[in-house]
Amino acid sequence: MENNISYNEYLELVKQEVSKRTGKRVQLQKVTKNNGLELDGLTIISEDTNVSPTIYLNGYYNEFITKGIEAVAKKIVAIYKENKPEIPFDISLITDFSRVKPLIKMKLINYEENKKLLADTPHIKVLDLAVVFMIVLETEDVCQFATILIHKGFLNYWETETDSLYKIAQENMRYDFETIPMENIIAAVMDESLVEECTTEMEFKMFVLTTHNKLHGAVGMLNKELLNAFMKRHKTEKLIILPSSTHEVLLLPYSDEMVKMDLYEMVREVNETVLEETEYLSNNVYLYNGKELKILE
Repeated sequence: MENNISYNEYLELVKQEVSKRTGKRVQLQKVTKNNGLELDGLTIISEDTNVSPTIYLNGYYNEFITKGIEAVAKKIVAIYKENKPEIPFDISLITDFSRVKPLIKMKLINYEENKKLLADTPHIKVLDLAVVFMIVLETEDVCQFATILIHKGFLNYWETETDSLYKIAQENMRYDFETIPMENIIAAVMDESLVEECTTEMEFKMFVLTTHNKLHGAVGMLNKELLNAFMKRHKTEKLIILPSSTHEVLLLPYSDEMVKMDLYEMVREVNETVLEETEYLSNNVYLYNGKELKILE
């Protein structure tokens, strides 16, 4: 089955069909994700809860073209039922600053790619990057987390400032990070017989800096206490930092044998061939000298 219905017509058809199947009001909205990516989100409004998951429709268009509206709507309703919160969200958790403070954390994003988002988001510019802040909520599934990006309106309501958020997030994330030898990562995903071969071919000793839950870990590159302790352990006075994604960076104890252009090429290749668009952080390579973080020249 194939049809010639346009993408915008598809969105309206999905909205109508999902509303018919659930008996609930359905709304569509544009959602700006990291790096300026705009997605079309569908939300099912339920009277028995004040929150509902947003389901993104962009990826279902091809399935709609080949299988029709019924197949797509059935899948979306199933996703909604699986992810619908069972109890209403306590909005006072957000409005009461004393309660929300322990939940405030931060992440790193690319500054230029997110200018539209940053216009309404408290942030701190660091080189070509920006620190933004979020409220992190645990869900019923202990392995999952929900995040709420903090917008400027939050600061007005809380009567606080961006610098205060940064200090709060730093403290809340003090023990969130870990550094893992790259060979450990390789060993976890590759056949044991290939691990030695791959690690032998690695030109430099590499470590992955991320969080314990492997989310939003790149911001660890701003934690000077962590970096200085790492440098002391590995007896180096400088670090090369490669932005692997928004979730992690690679730490390399500095040596004169490192060739800058090779490092830049390595970062670009990963960004262009491996990463999802929303996980891209930067094409730059960074140097930390124990006091200052800068772009490697």
